[in-house]
Amino acid sequence: MSGLSIGGVAHLRPATCTEALTAVISLVACGILDEPLPAVEPLENAGKVHEALESRTAPAKTVLSVAD
Repeated sequence: MSGLSIGGVAHLRPATCTEALTAVISLVACGILDEPLPAVEPLENAGKVHEALESRTAPAKTVLSVAD
């Protein structure tokens, strides 16, 4: 599985979506599915990250790091 989005259908089949999400969460909890670690980019790369998100070439999870 490379992604899961139910935002557009959850209101149409809430019971089915609840069942599916419960199954996915159980698989993650058991270690069968792994949640990918985020790619961390410095804030100064925000433009590059935004372009990657728009072109759908960014890693599954991308976060910007703000210096302390």
